[in-house]
Amino acid sequence: AGEPIFLDYDKNGKIDASDRIVLGNPFPDISYSFNNSFSYKNFNLEIYFLGVQGIKTFNANVLESMFPINFDRNIMAEHYVNRWTPENPNTGYPSGVNSAVYFASGKMINSFTVQDASFVRLKNITLSYNVPLNNFKLIKSLLLSVSGENLFTITKFDGFDPEANQTDDGTSVAKSSYNNYPMAKVLRIGASINF
Repeated sequence: AGEPIFLDYDKNGKIDASDRIVLGNPFPDISYSFNNSFSYKNFNLEIYFLGVQGIKTFNANVLESMFPINFDRNIMAEHYVNRWTPENPNTGYPSGVNSAVYFASGKMINSFTVQDASFVRLKNITLSYNVPLNNFKLIKSLLLSVSGENLFTITKFDGFDPEANQTDDGTSVAKSSYNNYPMAKVLRIGASINF
């Protein structure tokens, strides 16, 4: 009870190496973006969205949260607190009690730990205002702006950042996440002055 149930893919009555299948693709099926600019009087708004669909990543944080091997490490609360127990039998997360057997049998990469990393992200938004300078001789033009990067992300991925890749060394096609530092949220205030 509480252990994951693995699919007997070849239907030979036992779970072995021949039941292993490809669980996903590190390359997205679709990459898309939306970039537009809106103007009204002296105001200008620019927005840029980026998204990918149909991409999978191995999430080692989920692995350690569901099957902890070292309790000194960070554990994701959702998978640990809501795991299977006799008092909580109707959950989608394994108990993690018999993790030594789980790790020894090489079953740690599975449909729990290979996750959909599709996302839509607001990469940039900039609002600017061209200050009217009628009859002002010292300054020819003044543009004030405020902008933000990576302000929000819509995703089902369990982790800090679905876009980050631990194995992104330029030679690997694998995609994995293990405490990758997320894209920073950046706010900027600017002024462009021409004299």
